[in-house]
Amino acid sequence: MLNVKSVITDCELEPDDQTVLKVTVHNTHRTATACKVGAKLKLKCGPQRGVSLGPSQMSFGDIGPCKSVCKDFVIKTRGAQPSRKHDVTVLLEYLIKS
Repeated sequence: MLNVKSVITDCELEPDDQTVLKVTVHNTHRTATACKVGAKLKLKCGPQRGVSLGPSQMSFGDIGPCKSVCKDFVIKTRGAQPSRKHDVTVLLEYLIKS
């Protein structure tokens, strides 16, 4: 019912850097509303020294049928390993209301 798309504004993270991760949640259902949609971000390989995601949780609110909501998250690196790939997982929680 929900599709998630994320786009990073700067794919080359430096050891000391900050970039925006845009997360868009789209409700593909034609008649049902996804209520109280919340997202949690996590690094796929677990916590890493020098890498933080903010905010770690964000509310997307209610998303009506065939509607989308986009929010910005920030990836910060401070003394992180250079040239290391940092995969981010987006976990969604929501209720269905038809």
